Amino acid sequence: MANVCFYHISYISGDKSAMKELALYFKGEKEKKLGGVRTDETYFDEKDLWIDGGCKWSATTSMLKEGYYTRYTDTDLTNLELLTKELGLKIRLVANESGCFVKEDYTIDNGIVYDNTML
Repeated sequence: MANVCFYHISYISGDKSAMKELALYFKGEKEKKLGGVRTDETYFDEKDLWIDGGCKWSATTSMLKEGYYTRYTDTDLTNLELLTKELGLKIRLVANESGCFVKEDYTIDNGIVYDNTML
């Protein structure tokens, strides 16, 4: 069984209604999926525009292009680079996996990932 990573995604800028659309991908309610994201552990706050939940291993593995999306190219997966570009969003993704001490902090701006993680 994979280690569980907990993540928090917050809205920075763009169309606010697009955050609700993004949350539907995390909940597994869209045709494309984010590999490794636990759809049954996704929570969306429409008022403050944040998404919380759990995923396998790390946010990088589950949500970014270099993870499951690249490994399993023949599937119906998507990633945050594609989604933020499509939806016109700038978001912040902070994640923590305590078993292997993985901490991640990214800003994703219309498909471009900025790594804010402090080593």
